[in-house]
Order: sequence, then C-alpha cells, then structure tokens
Amino acid sequence: MSEKNTDTPPNNLIIPYTSLSDLALTGIIDEYISRDSSFQDGTLQVKRERVLQGLKNNDLLITYSVREQSTNIRTRLEMSEHL
Repeated sequence: MSEKNTDTPPNNLIIPYTSLSDLALTGIIDEYISRDSSFQDGTLQVKRERVLQGLKNNDLLITYSVREQSTNIRTRLEMSEHL
C-alpha cells in the first residue's frame, strides 16, 4: 500500500471571489460568459451581475486547476461530482 504524498496540492483549488481584484474577477466572469451557452439573454452587464450573484450565493465557485494552471467557474454541483 502506497502512502499519499501530502506535499502535493489538490488538483482543484477553490478561490474565494472576494480575494480577486475587480479586474481579475471581471476577466474570469467574462470568459465564463463567453463559453457558457446559458447566457444568451441580456447585456454583458446583466450577465456579469447574474454570475456575480451566483458567486455570492455559493451556487458558482471559482476554481484553479493546478494541473492545467487555469481558472474556471463551476457550479457547486459540478464540484461535488469531482470530489
């Protein structure tokens, strides 16, 4: 039986949206909006507000993939399926 290496960080880290600068948060939100097909109605500002509200409600989470070295926004359900 092999031991887990406790020095290795988890693959997906959850980043509190409040820890990001406004510019970084807007960039992550805009990237999420541009690839998520559920955001078809409304102005860019309305879409941003919907995503921000999801982050505030903890329905959406910002993650950082150590392996891919990238950020993403995922639903809480998506994250629970990967645990």
